[in-house]
Amino acid sequence: MRPPPPLFGVALAGFLAALSVAAHWLFSPALAANLPFITFFPAVLISAVWGGLAGGVTATVLSMVLGTMLFLPHPPHASATYYLAPLTVMLVTGIIIILVGETLMGAARAVVASEDRLRLLVKATSAFVVRLDRSGERLYPSPDWRDFTGQKYERKAGAWRDVLHPDDAAAFPKLEAEPVLVEARIRHALSDSYRWARLSLVPVRRGGEVREWLVAVEDIHARKVTEEHGKTLADELAHRARNGIAVVQAIVNQSCQGAANTEALRDAIIERLEAMSRAQAALDLTKGETAPMGEIIEQALTPFDRGRFDVMSHGAVVVLERQPAVTLALILYEMATNAVKYGALSAPGGRVAIEHGPRDQGLVSLSWRESGGPPVKAVERRGFGHRLLAAGPANLGGSSEIKMDPAGVTAQLRFRA
Repeated sequence: MRPPPPLFGVALAGFLAALSVAAHWLFSPALAANLPFITFFPAVLISAVWGGLAGGVTATVLSMVLGTMLFLPHPPHASATYYLAPLTVMLVTGIIIILVGETLMGAARAVVASEDRLRLLVKATSAFVVRLDRSGERLYPSPDWRDFTGQKYERKAGAWRDVLHPDDAAAFPKLEAEPVLVEARIRHALSDSYRWARLSLVPVRRGGEVREWLVAVEDIHARKVTEEHGKTLADELAHRARNGIAVVQAIVNQSCQGAANTEALRDAIIERLEAMSRAQAALDLTKGETAPMGEIIEQALTPFDRGRFDVMSHGAVVVLERQPAVTLALILYEMATNAVKYGALSAPGGRVAIEHGPRDQGLVSLSWRESGGPPVKAVERRGFGHRLLAAGPANLGGSSEIKMDPAGVTAQLRFRA
């Protein structure tokens, strides 16, 4: 609320002074002769309140001039002291009225400014305010509450709790005489779902007793969703770390069983960890938690002569999640390593055919067939590759089969993607 312009105050004072003159003439039979300025007092007050200091001063001066000229008796040979007393009364009264008007308007402006600051503060905090009665049961909804919840004024006690999630409504604390801060889910009218909100309930006291409650409601749904997402990511990271440690432990344990010396053990562990890393790289290329089966196969065969592998796919593209992808990469690396040492890839003309694709009941399949290598001899000892081939698909809800045919090793894998 800004002070009015001076010209407005002057014009208002002139208009009200004219009305005061008319009122004096209208009510002159009822007015005593010694009250020449009585009708001007309301004009001074209104001018001071609505017209500011300029209006109050102008109204006071006009009142003294017009009252003296029109309504103050003019006896013959009256001296200046004759007019001094009533004019002094009018001047002092006018000054008092102006000061009262300025005080009232200053207080009114302070109240309006305080309300504006509070409104801006509430707006800046993305919250809105509603009122509850002294019992905390009846709510007086604001436009923001109606827009957020769709709930209009409800006379039934406790009706505002109907928009709370049932679990939060049952756990809502009892309102006594102390402030309450609670996070609860509120039904959102626009999305027809529950959104998280922070409710700050503050009692308003008069005479030491709670007269009503002010409730600041702040939408914190985005923050709560972010917190839940962060917790989920942390749990997933911990789960992956445990799985990774378990895989590394298995690699080390199995490698130790077949290592002839420390150098061989070191090389075996490093090579197998690199195969695992290449599978992770294939997943990273997709910027997600899955990768096409063809990408995993290409990454697993990178250390070998890619021209000696015939890779074919059938059916739709198969997408593998992280655990099946890592397991498949390790299996292919072990089988290719054995083929280089003992199988088809140990001979100049040997080749390996790999065929993969989807199967029934949500399974995927991969076949491995070696040809052109030296005759395959059955061996009693089962190394890390054989054990991984047997256990890996089984752990993924599938099965595996390997045959040591003289013409070349063949293997069939089935597992869930």
